[in-house]
Amino acid sequence: MIYEGYLSLKPSSSLSFNFGKQTLLWGKGYAFNPVAFVSRPKDPDDPELALEGFIAVSADYIKSFDGPLKTISITPVILPVYDHINDDFGKINKVILPGRSIFFFMIRTLI
Repeated sequence: MIYEGYLSLKPSSSLSFNFGKQTLLWGKGYAFNPVAFVSRPKDPDDPELALEGFIAVSADYIKSFDGPLKTISITPVILPVYDHINDDFGKINKVILPGRSIFFFMIRTLI
């Protein structure tokens, strides 16, 4: 069984595309992660156990700025659910479109 295997294309330093079986690690939870809605459930008895990924297409766009907004990261995902593709994720014959965005701000304090 292949847990993860994908093709990654990086047309620029701020943009990349991934095609294939991916484990999307979103959030920092150890045994439980409330934002890992595109991941398989972790085993509380063995949270470091490797988890099988889902077949998906994803992109990552990361851009840095000079102002108070320092960095923006956008990750859209296309997750097909069909008879033999990701059939344990959700309703059959649907395409799920999850995504995440992260914004980093620099906050200056006067002392």
